[in-house]
Amino acid sequence: MQILRKEIPQFEIDFRLRPEGKSSPLVIEIAGYEKYINNRMRIWEFQALSKTQFICGNENLFNQFINIRNEQIKNIDPLETAGETFAAYKAKLNFGISSNQKINLKSNSGALLTIDTIVQLFLMLNHKFYNESYKLNGLEKLRLVSQKIAEEYRQDLIDNYIYLKNAQIAIQNLMNQKKSTMPNDKNKVALLATYLKEPDNQILLEKIKSILNTNTNLFNKIKSDNQIS
Repeated sequence: MQILRKEIPQFEIDFRLRPEGKSSPLVIEIAGYEKYINNRMRIWEFQALSKTQFICGNENLFNQFINIRNEQIKNIDPLETAGETFAAYKAKLNFGISSNQKINLKSNSGALLTIDTIVQLFLMLNHKFYNESYKLNGLEKLRLVSQKIAEEYRQDLIDNYIYLKNAQIAIQNLMNQKKSTMPNDKNKVALLATYLKEPDNQILLEKIKSILNTNTNLFNKIKSDNQIS
């Protein structure tokens, strides 16, 4: 921590944020994490850990953690996994798009959250995929789990993810906004259409709505195939 303060003078550490509440140590050893993962970790936490990636630090310690995570995922009940995955998705979802509602490229039905939920489901249901997930970025994970998706939908889902992701990045960077909502300003929509190589605003909006509809239908098919109500 002293080294961090020298390198980043404004860096502050909140000692109230501890693994087991205010009475616990500031950090715990890897054995403590192993005990937590084996005895207390919930499905949503395993889903979150599927996004774990090594950035810097002790790589041997990171690999120990990944091995513990991968070993315990074998004990997760598939039906419980599917049920919790869809329930969490439903809680986050913005249903439908009314005429006066902005399109959200992240949280509308069929948007990036929908694709991420499909990825999370198949990672959790396939231990081999889950074990490899820490090495992969979002698109690579989608390509991996798409092996479990019917061939006639597979490439559409990948192409739709790439298109929505490019649109999201363009909105955030070109328009300097944190959210993933489509702008109301026609000039900004035109800028986005140009970036995505669409001839005009109307065609851009129609394509995005078509993508959301396609992804929603695929999601519902996967949900039905897994017998989740």
